[in-house]
Amino acid sequence: MLLGLKWYWWLMLTVIFILSLPLKVIFVKWWSRHRSDKERQQKDKWGEGS
Repeated sequence: MLLGLKWYWWLMLTVIFILSLPLKVIFVKWWSRHRSDKERQQKDKWGEGS
C-alpha cells in the first residue's frame, strides 16, 4: 500500500492518466485551430482581413 491505496487503484489511475494524455493533445490542437478560425472570422467581418 502506497499512500493508503491498494495496487489495483494505482493501476487504474495510471491507465486513466495514460489514456487522458492523447485526448488532451487532441483537444489542445482543436482549441488552437478553433480560436484562429474565430479570430480570422472577426477580422473578415470588420473588413480588416486580407
